[in-house]
Amino acid sequence: MSNEDIKRIVTAFFVAPPVVAIIYFGNSFYFRVLLSIVNLLCILEFLNFSEGKGGPAVKYSALFFGTTIHLSLSHYLPGYTMILIVLFISVLAVLSIIQCSGERRDLILSEMAILFLGTLYISSFLGYYGIVRGFDTGREWIFFAISIIFGSDILAYYTGRLFGRRRFFPQLSPSKTWEGVVAGWVGGISGGLMIKLLFHDFLGWGEVIFLSLIFSILGQIGDLFESMIKRYFGIKDSGRLLPGHGGLWDRIDALMFVAPWVYCYILWVRPFIR
Repeated sequence: MSNEDIKRIVTAFFVAPPVVAIIYFGNSFYFRVLLSIVNLLCILEFLNFSEGKGGPAVKYSALFFGTTIHLSLSHYLPGYTMILIVLFISVLAVLSIIQCSGERRDLILSEMAILFLGTLYISSFLGYYGIVRGFDTGREWIFFAISIIFGSDILAYYTGRLFGRRRFFPQLSPSKTWEGVVAGWVGGISGGLMIKLLFHDFLGWGEVIFLSLIFSILGQIGDLFESMIKRYFGIKDSGRLLPGHGGLWDRIDALMFVAPWVYCYILWVRPFIR
C-alpha cells in the first residue's frame, strides 16, 4: 500500500463519520449548514486556482453571489435564485466593460465566462441536495447518491490503476481507462444495492440497479467536467484540503453533478412510474 493510499484512508476515516452522522441524525437545517460550508469551500478552491482571472472585484462578486445563490436554492426559493443569477450576470457585464482595455481585451470575455460557469455550477448543483434533504425520504436519497458515487469512484480508481490498459479520455484525464470506467459502473450498482439492503422499502430492486447505473455514468461526466475546467487553468488538483484526495471539489465533483438529476427523478419521473 502506497503512502498516498494511506493518506486517502486516514482522511476518509476522520471525515466520513461526522458527515454521515449529520446526514443521518441531523435534521434538514443542520444538513443545509454542512452543505453551505462545503459550497463555500468549493467556491474558494475554484477562485484560488483561477487566480489572476478577472481581478479581485470579480472574485469577491463570485464569492458573494455563489454563496447567496446556493443559499436561496438550497432553501427552495427559486424566485430569489433567478434574481441573484441575473444580478451576477449584470455585475460581471459591468466589470468586463471596465476591464476591457489594452492587450487583454480579447481575454476578458472568456475569463468572465469561465468564472461565471464555475461559480454557478458549484453553487446551484450543490443546492439541490438541500432541496432533496427536505423531502420525506431525503435522507435515504442522499445516502443513495453518496454510496453510488463513492462506490463508483473507489472501484474505478483501483481497477484502473491495477488493470487499466485502454485510455478512456486522455485529452481531459490521462489516468482514466475503459477498465476503470466499467468497474465504476459495477461499483456504483454495488453501492446502490447496499443502500437498498439498509433501507428495505426505499426503492425496488430494478429501480435501484437502473438508477445506480445512470447516476454512476452521470458522476463520471461530472468528474470529466471538473477535469476540463482544471485543464483550462493548468492544474492537477483543486486544492490540498483532503490529503490523498486533493481538494474538496476533487472529492465531490461527481456527487455534485448528480444532485439536480436526483431532484428531477424524485419530482418529475418517479411519480409517473410508481
